[in-house]
Amino acid sequence: MIYKKLVFVCLVGLSLSTIHYVIKGAYANSFKMQKVNNNQSIESNEKIRKIKKSLNDKIYLLLDSDEGCIVSKKPLNKDIVIVYKEDEKFKYDIVNPILKKDSSDCVSELAFVTDEPNYFYNINKKSKELVRGYGFELNKDQILYKNNKIRGVDLIGDGIPNIITECFSNEGAHFNIFGGHNNEEKLLHRYTYLDMNLQASCTENEKIYSKGLLDIRNKYREN
Repeated sequence: MIYKKLVFVCLVGLSLSTIHYVIKGAYANSFKMQKVNNNQSIESNEKIRKIKKSLNDKIYLLLDSDEGCIVSKKPLNKDIVIVYKEDEKFKYDIVNPILKKDSSDCVSELAFVTDEPNYFYNINKKSKELVRGYGFELNKDQILYKNNKIRGVDLIGDGIPNIITECFSNEGAHFNIFGGHNNEEKLLHRYTYLDMNLQASCTENEKIYSKGLLDIRNKYREN
């Protein structure tokens, strides 16, 4: 009887020790997974911060039959991807901005966009009609090509073309870029004040007017 009791106690002790080991191992694995997830989150946040910084400069585009020019709040030191709507389709080009040395109609048309010091540049691009658009300093992995032509942009760099929309409020144009899961994440918002009474085409959807994931918030200015 004593022998049986000893065997039973040893078996119980072994089971508790095994359970303790399993729990300890599971906790360690859980902590390891949590650490990996946290690192991934940190890397993701760092990536978003870098993209935000690169998109911080607001670059506005104007094309007409005489010339093309862009205005930037910061000096431009690289080629720029321009996005504009022509013949009801969004188009993309890469242009080399050349600092303007003289004033022109293009400058006067763009001068009212911001009330801060601006840098004006000529670009080798024209349009039969007056066309407004936007410019972006993008890396190679943010530009999507097909048959050696730009077919879209991918601001986050996940290989999926972003959805671009534009509509008008009473006084200006709202340009939005969507991406992420099913292209439902608002990434970027640009607004151009046009100083005229327009027929509004934007809906009341708040998503049209709100800032996106990659917009840098400014508590003093919303545009």
